[in-house]
Amino acid sequence: MAVCLSLAGFFLSCGPICAVDEQERDSLQSEVQQLRTMSPEEVRIRQDQRRKRIEDWRTAIRTFDFSANKFASTDTYSEMKPHLQPDVVRAFEFPFVVEIEAFSRIRGGSRPKYTLLDEVGRIEKEWGLV
Repeated sequence: MAVCLSLAGFFLSCGPICAVDEQERDSLQSEVQQLRTMSPEEVRIRQDQRRKRIEDWRTAIRTFDFSANKFASTDTYSEMKPHLQPDVVRAFEFPFVVEIEAFSRIRGGSRPKYTLLDEVGRIEKEWGLV
């Protein structure tokens, strides 16, 4: 059984309901309810706020000195955490346990930096900003 939701003309296919964990499903249902009650102007304002948040996150990540500080102890990380994949959260909160698992897919350079930039890109796409 697949679940498809319509959000003001946008369709989200959630795939088999068993593939979506309960918390994600509840979050998605809440999002759908919010969007149904929002005017087009409110939706535009929300998207603008999300674009600004994405820009701020990218700036903070690009300017952060990952070799000298722990990103997980920043306000930016705290804002991002609810939207990050669980393996990325584990990598930043328990770096020695999951370093290979979470960062093995990352190209050269600062692995934490590019992991976070990839996550910001995923969130941006998930929010329908690109």
